[in-house]
Amino acid sequence: VLQGGVTFESTDWFRKEIQQYPKKHEIDEELLRRFEQTLKKAPGIRERFEGMCERFGRARKEIPPVEGKDRTRLIGELRGLLAKSCIDALEPDLVILDEFQRFKHLLSDDNEAGRLASDLLSYTDDFTDVRVLMLSATPYKMYTLHGNPQGDDHYADFLQTLRFLLRDEPRIERAEALLREFRREVYRAPDHGTARLEEIKEELEQLLARVMVRTERLASTRDGSGMLREVASRLPPLSTSEVRTYPALQRIADYLDAGAMLEYWKSAPYLLNFMQGYKVKQKFRRGVEAADPGLTAPLIAASGTLLRWEDVEAYREVDPGVVRLRALTNDMVGAGLWHHLWLPPSMPYYRPAGPYEGVDPRLVTKRLIFSNWAVVPRAISAVLSYEAERRIFQSYEEKPENTVEARKKRKPLLQFAFTSERLTGMPVLGLIYPSFTLARLGDPFAAAWVNGADGPPSLEEVLEKVSSWLDGDVREITSRYTTGDGPEDEKWYWAAPILLDLMRDAEATREWLDQGDLVDRWSGKIWDDEDSRGDTRWAEHVKEAREFAGTPGDLGRPPADLLPFLAELAVAGPAVAALRSLARVAGGLQHIQDAAIRTSAGQVGWAFRSLFNRQNSTALVRGCYKDRDHGLPYWRLILRYSAEGVLQAVLDEYAHVLRDSLGLFAKPPGKIADGVAREIAAALTMRTASLGVDNIEVRDGRISIDGRRMRLGFALSFGDQSDESQREGIR
Repeated sequence: VLQGGVTFESTDWFRKEIQQYPKKHEIDEELLRRFEQTLKKAPGIRERFEGMCERFGRARKEIPPVEGKDRTRLIGELRGLLAKSCIDALEPDLVILDEFQRFKHLLSDDNEAGRLASDLLSYTDDFTDVRVLMLSATPYKMYTLHGNPQGDDHYADFLQTLRFLLRDEPRIERAEALLREFRREVYRAPDHGTARLEEIKEELEQLLARVMVRTERLASTRDGSGMLREVASRLPPLSTSEVRTYPALQRIADYLDAGAMLEYWKSAPYLLNFMQGYKVKQKFRRGVEAADPGLTAPLIAASGTLLRWEDVEAYREVDPGVVRLRALTNDMVGAGLWHHLWLPPSMPYYRPAGPYEGVDPRLVTKRLIFSNWAVVPRAISAVLSYEAERRIFQSYEEKPENTVEARKKRKPLLQFAFTSERLTGMPVLGLIYPSFTLARLGDPFAAAWVNGADGPPSLEEVLEKVSSWLDGDVREITSRYTTGDGPEDEKWYWAAPILLDLMRDAEATREWLDQGDLVDRWSGKIWDDEDSRGDTRWAEHVKEAREFAGTPGDLGRPPADLLPFLAELAVAGPAVAALRSLARVAGGLQHIQDAAIRTSAGQVGWAFRSLFNRQNSTALVRGCYKDRDHGLPYWRLILRYSAEGVLQAVLDEYAHVLRDSLGLFAKPPGKIADGVAREIAAALTMRTASLGVDNIEVRDGRISIDGRRMRLGFALSFGDQSDESQREGIR
């Protein structure tokens, strides 16, 4: 009866959760006693419940709609009675409603929630009456459109709040009358003066001041700055070439009778390349199509205003072209943010290292740029993204090329292939395997604060602590499965996490690996562009791991760095870190062995594989370690990059925000983990956007225009620009 919307197939799960609830949660004895008393006083509630239990036998798989509504109504009444008994037990002295405009239904007793709130907000006993404090920075909009799709009426909301606060009918009527008269006097003021208006204002202020007060954060500090900080723009001086581009552009516009170009010139570079829908571009294109000979001379004179495609294909430096864009490029790309595949965490568990070391957290933030012109977001996103990409590829390749042919030659490195009579992607599988043992023993949050340090420790200190926690288990599996003193067996890198899980809980380990649809569930059915379902050997790699877990065979000599590797995998392995994050938001680390949560963590691990398989990511990571750790395979460099970027803290913060924003807070653990994991995977596997750019050239006295594409990643246009382009076209 009480399982509500839980399906018949999930009944066993529901009963198991009920049985385990007292072990996981402590029920307050006083609240329990009050609820029992409330139930005993509720007329007919027990008889209705027992009668419904007789109708809802365990054998019934389908519940008729009418009976389903009766059940829903009964559950709702029980929840209401529980809420009433809890409210009675609170005995509050002070109730604070923060952002109270979100909860306006609580201010009226014409609904059940409002009636419950009324009991709370009007509580009284022998010693005190409750006090209510309602807070909001922006409680009401000053302007509401007719036919507002949200159905808001902010004037009516204000009056409702006033009635709740004043709670005195004569005062309420007087306030409403004064507001009506104030409105009339505003219209009469031009002819009759403001004397009466000022009288009404003063009386209204006196009445409202009994229940309302306005404070300004900016007024709380001596200099009035409050929480604001003004940062002066440090614009570089205009360059000679930049100044010369304006008259050259204006001569083209004058020839086409297309108006002034000054505002466009100040806002965006390479206007003829990036403009779409503007009159000047439409006239220019028509002139090119008509082979207008008068265009050739001014365009040759304006060659410095055009984006040279041969520079783009050779990854040469491209001048930002506009002083403000040059400053933005220096602040964002020049500050080294192109090194980052994710923004650093707000509260790192240890000090970031490598590419994330020494970054000023005040500068590591997203920028939102506003402009009146539709061409601006196109130009900014293309120029910034190109500059970041140029630096990425130049950091690793000697002479990188930005052509279709060159990109085809760059293959993804995290592949599940079969080469030389063996499956070559097993280390990659180990990288995305959600080991609950490593997740439990390698939590960097616990390692960072176990010694009570005053500030975040270094990555090396955290890895040393995790190594000490893993040491005993690693010694046991290596002594149990090692044979011979031959060459090091690299199979240990992916087999060790499985062996650790088998040692801790063999049944749970094999049960998860033996899932019939694990191949698709683990990957979340997310496949890279380079992965064709027919060519990948992913299923065979999963089978290899499954068979190994079923009958672990003897392994050769463990690698000398096995323990430090496992410590690094435990701290920052994508799937292991995801498992901890998902367990935390799904109820706590006690859920870390939950099969559904492990599957969700595996999907996040797979999504990270997709991220690191992109050409830009591959070049970035390899470039970061080009002068150190260059002997390690790419999958090991990924692990190092994730550790130095404090991936665990990044995922913890992201998962925490997602759980609430997706409305998953009260869902079962598996549902929470699935919803959060899907959102994370969607962000990690987001495809690179591209922007259409016109390549304009003059050859043998003739102008040609052909469309090209520029990839966007570091910067993107926010929202749909199509309508803006249309409006710009008629200006």
